[in-house]
Amino acid sequence: MNKFFDTLWAYRNKVTNKLFGVVKVRHKGNKVGNILLSYITEPFTIALHEQRSLLHSNYQECWVIADIFSKKGYDVDVINATNTIFIPKKHYAFLIDIKSNIERLRKMLPNTTMIMHIVESHHSFHNKAEQNRLEQLHKRRGVNLKRRRVTEPHQNAEKADHLEGLGNEHTHSTYSHIHKDIYSIPISTTVHFKSPTHKNFDAIRKNFLWIGGGGAVHKGLDILLELFNKMPDYTLHICGPVHSEKDFANLYKKELFKTKNIHFHGRISPGSKEFKEITNNTLAVVYPSSSEGQAGSVITAMHAGIIPIISKESGINSNNFGITLENCTEEEIRKEIEFISTLPTQTLKQMSLNTWEYANTHHTIETFKKHYEDFVTNILHI
Repeated sequence: MNKFFDTLWAYRNKVTNKLFGVVKVRHKGNKVGNILLSYITEPFTIALHEQRSLLHSNYQECWVIADIFSKKGYDVDVINATNTIFIPKKHYAFLIDIKSNIERLRKMLPNTTMIMHIVESHHSFHNKAEQNRLEQLHKRRGVNLKRRRVTEPHQNAEKADHLEGLGNEHTHSTYSHIHKDIYSIPISTTVHFKSPTHKNFDAIRKNFLWIGGGGAVHKGLDILLELFNKMPDYTLHICGPVHSEKDFANLYKKELFKTKNIHFHGRISPGSKEFKEITNNTLAVVYPSSSEGQAGSVITAMHAGIIPIISKESGINSNNFGITLENCTEEEIRKEIEFISTLPTQTLKQMSLNTWEYANTHHTIETFKKHYEDFVTNILHI
């Protein structure tokens, strides 16, 4: 009966989402109020027999947030954070938003507690970081590429009553000028892998991975392509929708498609056999991103025991198992790649195992849920 009702409700949400841009998660137990969640609607329109996306953890994290409040007795109305025309017609006890709807709806909901769920660095840092990378590319190659990760300036964090969300100390430091505490919530993963102890570390010590979403320059792929083109004894696997950025793909078509030690796989599901084959034959993920909330692609790789070589701006700490890049220059990245590839086999094995253990301890949907429940209980007091 529950499965039938859940399927029926998913189709009900498909209709309301299409017509009104709103889906609903019903309260459990006695109803105590309403909540507005400005995030993504799609997870609530998927019936049990339909396949859920594994490409990004925000699908399951959005669902968990709604479920936590539902179990507290709240009806949860969900809209897309990009929805700029939604007008509230009821009172909401809380509004949780990832983009700019707090700023837009603050005056319409004067008695609502506003919560910003952080999924990226503050827009003032984020936008400047990408612009700096594009300017560096222009100096090297004489080409101006399109900006792809621009966040429209807003006052969401400034107008929120509470800040919580993803990232490390660096991510949160980009909000320091607001002088508000940030409750840290660790990003989750959509896939799990077996312990990496079976890997042949001698055979893969020169094999590396870049995995990411849109914004190739923002995420440092241009730097890696230029570097690995000069390092023919090292292999780079690329997983991401790079081909959709035509100006970038055209500029780097030689490196992407005609360089023997660089293998472009496109965007592939982290649950696929192809991705598992790549991870089984890769030592480290190199991710010199200029700005993130918390890089879910890196967390996915870490769950496969792939050692992180990452920028501090990636939102992840390398701790005792990886390497944090300070400046993300080609020279620095080359130095760290050459360094890690010459480490003793047992050291690499231990670093890989520590990576895998950390990911499984800190970045699962269970840990995300626990931290968010703690926020709701200890900060919101509900």
